Amino acid sequence: ILFHKTLGNPLFLRKLLESLIEEGSLHFSIPRRRWTWNTDRIQRMKVSDGVVELLTKQICTLSKDLQTVLKIASCIGGSIDKSTMDLLLKDAQIRSPTVAISEAIKKGFFIEMESKINFVHDKVQQAGECV
Repeated sequence: ILFHKTLGNPLFLRKLLESLIEEGSLHFSIPRRRWTWNTDRIQRMKVSDGVVELLTKQICTLSKDLQTVLKIASCIGGSIDKSTMDLLLKDAQIRSPTVAISEAIKKGFFIEMESKINFVHDKVQQAGECV
């Protein structure tokens, strides 16, 4: 079912799985020690036409600060120097730039590499531009 909906795109599949977990269609049953899912609900589920649309919908559910972080970072490029990002976020009146960047990393939008943050995928960057 999921392969059909995502056409095997790994990023799309990962984000779809995260979405199914958030909405309760897929969850881990501790007593059974296995994943359980609602096949009928998943089959009836309308899936976005593409990964960018799914990511954009997910970004729109985030806090305004995190949306702003993703929007600003997407305009800069796939790799952003942390000090540059901090300056841009101060101008955007983000309450705590460091916390907002950490949250974006925790939620899987960025990866941290030395003094830079990078989008995990160009489609994530593209979705940030659409918000």
